[in-house]
Amino acid sequence: YITERIISVFFPPELEEPCYRRNLQEVASMLKSKHQDKFLLLNLSEKRHDIKRLNPKVQEYCWPDLHSPPLDRICAICKAMETWLTS
Repeated sequence: YITERIISVFFPPELEEPCYRRNLQEVASMLKSKHQDKFLLLNLSEKRHDIKRLNPKVQEYCWPDLHSPPLDRICAICKAMETWLTS
């Protein structure tokens, strides 16, 4: 947890697919057990878009790994977070 209402999860890009899927399922189980369906996922990764299986409220803000996101994408991410946190 970064704050009481913000969590960050990182999966290394080199993580093999079976391990990634297992870890993703563990994260999904934890979120659902602790927060029911009251969470929003922002996917900031370059690939692995199967995250939408976790929650229909996934928003995709992908860009290539190891690169900085464009400024308009940063603004969109901040706006999405603000909208969710103030709702």
